[in-house]
Amino acid sequence: MKAEQQALVFVCIPESYPESSVTDFIGAIKSSASAFPFTYPYLPVGTIDNLMSVSEMLQTALVASENTVSNVLQAVIDVNDSMGKKTTSYVADKAKYVLLNFDWDEAKFPSRYTMTHIVEMISSRLQTVDDDCAGVMRRYTDAQHDLEALIKESTGSLQVQAVDEVVGPEHVVSTEWMTTRVVAVPRGLVSEWKKTYETMAEYVVPRSDLCLAKDKEYELHRVVLFTKSVDDFTKAARDAKMIVRNWTPDYVSANGSIAERIVDATEAAALVKHEGLELAPGWLEEAVSAAAHLTAVASFVEGVLRHGTPPQFRGVVAVGPRKKLATVLRAAEKMFGDKKSGVYDDTKALDGLLSFAEAHHVL
Repeated sequence: MKAEQQALVFVCIPESYPESSVTDFIGAIKSSASAFPFTYPYLPVGTIDNLMSVSEMLQTALVASENTVSNVLQAVIDVNDSMGKKTTSYVADKAKYVLLNFDWDEAKFPSRYTMTHIVEMISSRLQTVDDDCAGVMRRYTDAQHDLEALIKESTGSLQVQAVDEVVGPEHVVSTEWMTTRVVAVPRGLVSEWKKTYETMAEYVVPRSDLCLAKDKEYELHRVVLFTKSVDDFTKAARDAKMIVRNWTPDYVSANGSIAERIVDATEAAALVKHEGLELAPGWLEEAVSAAAHLTAVASFVEGVLRHGTPPQFRGVVAVGPRKKLATVLRAAEKMFGDKKSGVYDDTKALDGLLSFAEAHHVL
């Protein structure tokens, strides 16, 4: 299940517009997004070439940021899967809370650094969150798959079902030279099995066949053979459409019974899930906050490129459903766009320039 995507928009309004234009704009979009004034930090501007370079750098960084935030938000939903539908609203509310309380974090991203360095710092922080999140979620997924595979072993057909419940000590021959194998034989091939198993490899013990269990599709047969013949026997059985099960006489002592393994796998999955539940709020807050900082830099750069130096614009931050993004941008264009500008269609401007600058980030 996925949460409804949100959009974060930073709008730079030229100071040539009256100060009341900020509150007017916030009021104009209140049905589409929550918004508040934002004071930009005074970031080092540098030369026009530097700004153009940072602008290009930001295009790549914003795409990577959107991917990271998407991964993190989905991970939070997945690890909270037991909450069902409430999870998506929790994620959306948490992300919105972080954004609506956003302010530039001078301690994490000092504004005295060059914008190139600041973008690199933000991107590095996002990558760290992505890596940490992916690592835990990979272990969580693996633990779930292991548990599901064991449950399937305990309940599936004799083709996959654990055989340690049907193989007793009295069925096993295990010496330095000899071993025991268990073969899943399709019911339609049982007669063929009985005729051919002794010749599937050298050194198969004659008359060692013993049927251990049956279901609608398969029979489990025990066979004794010399250890050096196991590989040849396995290949011959596979060619005959019979399955030598992944079992050896010491399998249970080495791995535990199926019941014990299910208990262990359940505990392992629960531990990883608990770790994810503890870390998820931090991942979410860190990723969304870093994404907001990156978008703030992007809008600042666009504001300077559009309005010149020193930076002379007021900021507005808007947060709302992605489907309302075009509505927010159209409202900005209507209030602050020059007469040559086009109209926003979805998330892209058409022909012409705008007299306001903006940057947006999909969450």
